Amino acid sequence: GTKRLVISGTGNEGDGGGINIWRGGYELVMKTVDRVMHEFSGLEFIKQAICPHCKQIKKAHTWDWSRILDYVKAQHPTIKCSRNHPVDLRLLSSACHQSSLERNWSSIDIHPGCNGFPIRTLFRGVVLVGLWDRDLRQIAYVGSGFVADKTRGLVVTAAHVLQNLSNPIHFGEMLVKNYIITVGVIPEESYNDQSDGDTIMKPTAMFRYSAEIVVDGGQFMDACILRLKTRFEEDVCDGNTIDELPETILPQDHKSCLKSEKLKQLKMSSKIEPDERIRIIGFNQGQEGLPVRFAHVNRVADFAHGAVIRMFNACDHVRREEETNRVLIPEKEIIVNCGTIGGFSGGPCVNLSGEVIGILSRADTTGNTQRCYLVPTSEFRKLLEKALKKIKEPPVLNIVEYLEYLNRMDHSK
Repeated sequence: GTKRLVISGTGNEGDGGGINIWRGGYELVMKTVDRVMHEFSGLEFIKQAICPHCKQIKKAHTWDWSRILDYVKAQHPTIKCSRNHPVDLRLLSSACHQSSLERNWSSIDIHPGCNGFPIRTLFRGVVLVGLWDRDLRQIAYVGSGFVADKTRGLVVTAAHVLQNLSNPIHFGEMLVKNYIITVGVIPEESYNDQSDGDTIMKPTAMFRYSAEIVVDGGQFMDACILRLKTRFEEDVCDGNTIDELPETILPQDHKSCLKSEKLKQLKMSSKIEPDERIRIIGFNQGQEGLPVRFAHVNRVADFAHGAVIRMFNACDHVRREEETNRVLIPEKEIIVNCGTIGGFSGGPCVNLSGEVIGILSRADTTGNTQRCYLVPTSEFRKLLEKALKKIKEPPVLNIVEYLEYLNRMDHSK
């Protein structure tokens, strides 16, 4: 089974950030353990950092080591855990005690055994999905997704980001009655995915489109397909002006109609292997659990490392017993070991080849924060097929939406 090796140090912090602890032997121990782990034949492991302020080690928040290094590279002084503890990065990485001239980022191991498809080349295919509340005039719910069809503007995300899947009485209803579905993309002009390792470029999304749900997975799949419908006249940062901006209706009368939008499409694969290394990409909102109302929306893409555990198939007798109760009963899920945080929901899970094998649906409800469940690609591909059949006839805005659109255009003149 899986074992955890915990290395910790205590002592006089010195000038702050535990520099005396690192120089007193802790750094030597860490480097030695790293070397032994790498040299041990056939050993697969994941390196993590543990929040020093969480009291119980078994329940303490952990970060993937690549996330710590990303923060160190970006020269952030602190990082917050899921319990909102601000942690001095100097306590977690000795690299913080080196000057920028002393650091050699190319020599730092980003993630042992996980040197796959460069993650920076995938960011532009990942989107930020927001549910705008017209009454409150703010983004009420946030999740992630990815572009599955760039020419038709089709986006895959988790249904629970937008719909109520937890209340049997209101199952399938939108979480907000008076809403706009917004989609944020990482602009090509502001993010060069071919930048070298010494250049820090944050993959930051901008709300650019409104969208509609074409088809959803209903009771047996936490997924839905969105279709980009209009483009805002200007990219939106904080979301406060979404309902004030003029919009342009995107042409939808030809399969290549959205080529000019230069969307990045991610490849998909239905093949998975036990213990296969994966990465889940999304927009971390820094909070645990399912959708909550956000005062501030983080628009910088993030990712977490993990591994596939197995494929899970729901029992037929359970499905028959529960299907009348209007609760979510996934027919198939991929179980993975990967620590994620709120906002990742709907984000793509990619293998080392950069192919999407599923989207994040939910975390384990028994307290195991490292165990997550994905909607497999093989499942939401069925929705994509339905969506393609449904959009053969180009959709039009209903009369209420069209009048609102004309009204916004008049006010913008």
